Amino acid sequence: MSPRILAIIAVWVVGGQTCLAQPNPLTTKVAVKCLADLKYSDAEGKAGLCDVYLPKPALVSEEQSPKVTQKRPAVVIVHGGAWMTGDKWTLEGYSRLLASHGIVVVTINYRLAPKHKFPRQVDDVRQALIWTAQHADEFAIDLERLGLFGYSAGGHLSTLVAMLADEPAATQQAASEWKANDPRWNQVPTVHAVCAGGPPCDFRTLPIDNTGMSYFLGGSRREKSDVYTAASPTAHASAGDPPMQIIHGESDFMVPIASSRSLRRKLLNAGCDVRFLALAGQGHMVTFLDPRTRQAALEFFQSVFIKPSLSVWDMRRLGRSPQATWIDQAKPIRELIYKGETVDGVPTDVFAFYATPGSIANDPSLDKNLPCVVLVHGGGGTAFAPWVWKWAKRGYAAIAMDLAGHRPQSPKFDAGELVVDMRAGRKRLENGGPNQGHAEKFSSVGGTLQDDWPFHAIGNVIRAHSLVRSFPEIDADRTAITGISWGGYTTCITASIDDRFKAAVPVYGCGFLHDGESVQRPLIDALPPAQREQWIQQYDPSSHLANCRVPIFFVNGTNDKHYPLPSYSRSFDLVPDQNSIRIAPNMKHSHQAGWEPKEIDSFIDSQLNGDLPLPKLSDAEIQDNALQVAFSSESKLKSARLHLTNDKGLFRERKWLSQAATIEGSKIKATADFANATAWFVTATDERGAMVSTKATCKTAANTDTESQ
Repeated sequence: MSPRILAIIAVWVVGGQTCLAQPNPLTTKVAVKCLADLKYSDAEGKAGLCDVYLPKPALVSEEQSPKVTQKRPAVVIVHGGAWMTGDKWTLEGYSRLLASHGIVVVTINYRLAPKHKFPRQVDDVRQALIWTAQHADEFAIDLERLGLFGYSAGGHLSTLVAMLADEPAATQQAASEWKANDPRWNQVPTVHAVCAGGPPCDFRTLPIDNTGMSYFLGGSRREKSDVYTAASPTAHASAGDPPMQIIHGESDFMVPIASSRSLRRKLLNAGCDVRFLALAGQGHMVTFLDPRTRQAALEFFQSVFIKPSLSVWDMRRLGRSPQATWIDQAKPIRELIYKGETVDGVPTDVFAFYATPGSIANDPSLDKNLPCVVLVHGGGGTAFAPWVWKWAKRGYAAIAMDLAGHRPQSPKFDAGELVVDMRAGRKRLENGGPNQGHAEKFSSVGGTLQDDWPFHAIGNVIRAHSLVRSFPEIDADRTAITGISWGGYTTCITASIDDRFKAAVPVYGCGFLHDGESVQRPLIDALPPAQREQWIQQYDPSSHLANCRVPIFFVNGTNDKHYPLPSYSRSFDLVPDQNSIRIAPNMKHSHQAGWEPKEIDSFIDSQLNGDLPLPKLSDAEIQDNALQVAFSSESKLKSARLHLTNDKGLFRERKWLSQAATIEGSKIKATADFANATAWFVTATDERGAMVSTKATCKTAANTDTESQ
């Protein structure tokens, strides 16, 4: 990379970042106060200055506003500019965005090349972290939730500082001017998350005699081989690195995306939690200005810093790949055991089946950049080999776990084909976790988490996801989850916690088990009041679905007694966006019936592979017994139907009527006696035979107004 190109980067970075000081397009949650030009180091001039962006109430001692009652996460932001230009003010847009969502932001200047060569910039970032820790009480900062963010050169410095922190002392000192006995080494706080945009990650790949980086690294790679290694984040990837979000434009010719992809793979191989956003057709500065970059940065820090405070599952811990042992890697369907949540301080064992297109065809060449689906069984179920087989046949890698501490019998094969046995025996693992009985699901709540089945089940599903993302044959950015019955329940919560999934399909399972007609409600109501409230807050999906950012497709039938229709529609309504639904009249309740609908396949294919999406129906509108539903669809709709019931009483016992609806342009229309109807919904089927629906509108027992409940 020539100095001229780097200079262009610098100009574009500075010019582009200025635009972000304009009004933020995202909704501001709280007001922000900026403390400008504070001194964080003794560096001369502007190099040692920082700006602090505080979510209001801003200071613990601030008398004119409510005082801060809880400590907040903090992010140190590092500007770009090819290490030789740039200023903290150019990151104002990013800084205010994060601060408006409750994150304290410290945006820094640092010493610039060519006057100041590597590693002085690295030491400046370390000093900024020390300064932030020293002011943690003043700014109400939780140092257990401290992160770094940077773009371009700032992304490089952010990743490098975080990834060096767990390296041997000699490796750290190779990227520092601090002496080995400098007390500052013991003052640098731990970085718990890093978001980097367009970062140069590996200088070791530059031509050996190229002098383009001499202004920063002091010479060519031949002359300064050790320096080029010390300055390369990829050289320091290890299992101890914090969760990381990398954002890069696919058409970035200034800092090619291959560098970020290489870092991502090394981190995944090490078992780290790394998320990757590649923006198609975007160059270096356009990616910086793209609203998706800002949103990804915000959502990443919310995922690792905010969400853990809203539940009992912490992605900073669960996002790392667990230790795993292969039991059988020779058969078409592999078998393994991985470490799950702990009981009495000892990690439990979780059994899983795993298959790929290559394993079932005995052709390893098929296993490259595979999408992967995580399969979650329902109550009384186990890891089902036929389910894994089904998805491997479709070109996916698939993992299915037993979430009750058991190991099912190994599958049998005849002439290379799986012998389906849904009733295969299973045995208890010596170190298995809680079983899946009512006591473990409900009455165990309160006190320790270690005997709570939901805590173990959801944590162990996330661990399985982290495990498969580390496999070299998996494209870690194309993963989905689907679960049936209690597995659908688990899918609802898991997708609300683990944002790394790109698609989720809960079948039957939903929230509001404590309300309405669910057969689970009496078990929840039987709990003492405090335990009942704790169960709802911790373990009912209704307490989590509002936080779901994963595209989600709900699948259920009209008469399910375990997850009744009103509760299902209410759960659907909780998801902020990207939610779709399929309600089928009289859908059976079983594992096989639950994985049979082809719309599940189509939905996951569309989200992971870019295939044709399912049609999308809006909510039904009714006026004078005339119903109208707007829709959007890339496939032609073949038919539509209105389904309604006039019955009252338990939904599981109601009879449903069905009539044809008409398709006129982008609207579905039907007329019926809605005054006497007690519930209704509309289905539409496209030319592929894929069916979707509106949510069910259900009248309450108390009045004649309509609402989904």
